[in-house]
Amino acid sequence: MNMQIENVRVDGLTGLPARGAFDAHLSELANSDCSLSAVIAMEISNFGSLNARFGAVLGDKVLKTVAKRLQKLLPDANILARLNGDSFIATFEELDELEAISEKLIDFLRRPYFANGEVLVLGTRLGIATATGQAPVSNAELVDRAEIALHHGNKRDQLISVYDDSMRKQSKASYRLEHDLRATLLLATAELHSGAPNEHFEVRYTPLYSTGLDQTGQLAELVWKQADSPIDSSALIDIARGVGAAELLIDWQVMRVAEEMRFQSNPIATLIDLPVFKSLSLVDFSNKLLGAVAKSEVNQALLGVMVSYRPETRDLTRDLLRQLK
Repeated sequence: MNMQIENVRVDGLTGLPARGAFDAHLSELANSDCSLSAVIAMEISNFGSLNARFGAVLGDKVLKTVAKRLQKLLPDANILARLNGDSFIATFEELDELEAISEKLIDFLRRPYFANGEVLVLGTRLGIATATGQAPVSNAELVDRAEIALHHGNKRDQLISVYDDSMRKQSKASYRLEHDLRATLLLATAELHSGAPNEHFEVRYTPLYSTGLDQTGQLAELVWKQADSPIDSSALIDIARGVGAAELLIDWQVMRVAEEMRFQSNPIATLIDLPVFKSLSLVDFSNKLLGAVAKSEVNQALLGVMVSYRPETRDLTRDLLRQLK
């Protein structure tokens, strides 16, 4: 029995405290006068893709290296724990130079990993919460805030997110929309995979004009006809990423545009709005686009792509544009 308890508290792969140990740590703090000043929640970006491509054995080696780097960088942590696959968390009673430490974490964890002859580069996201301000914050609340900040950063492709109260409201709203989208996807799965029209999603066209006010084309945007209010393309893809459906929806958008242009008596130049997100593969998108064009027999010269730029995806957009060139 003692051995079983110990296994629950120690992560067998990294040797760090596990979720059970972290929860016990919070309980002990609640029964003491110790107050945390900061919590850093961490997540290794694209770790799932690494596991899928190279296998769990190599992934495990990377996680061991991550744990060693974190131990070296955060020697003053009250506790440094591995909560699940690619998520770690650290708590501090005192933490000076938080900004400098955060930047070191980002820099140190994205340095190359060497495993089984492979050179791998992974990113990291941080969610940070600090006990600043006049109102007291419990230790458990501080941990919750750090995890909300991390979730907020994941949605916006931000490397470092520091908690503020607006994030909690956004997190609740995001959770509700993700729940609604999951339910909608179940109802529209067959249509989405086949490219057929359905009552939940549509492509909306906005005319594009020249300086002389002549219509020169149109912009095709993906819209979720959500009950409360329509959700536009960029917002929809952000929500869809959370449920693993971003690629499916973009594929459906491409198929619908090509099919609808096929039945236009005088088709005009059309730009497909393409929101940028982390797992977007330009090769896959291009193949889908070319396949849809070939199937619909639409003039390839009439179809183009407009990359939606947002400040939070600046780096991703720049990389995508380089590939497009």
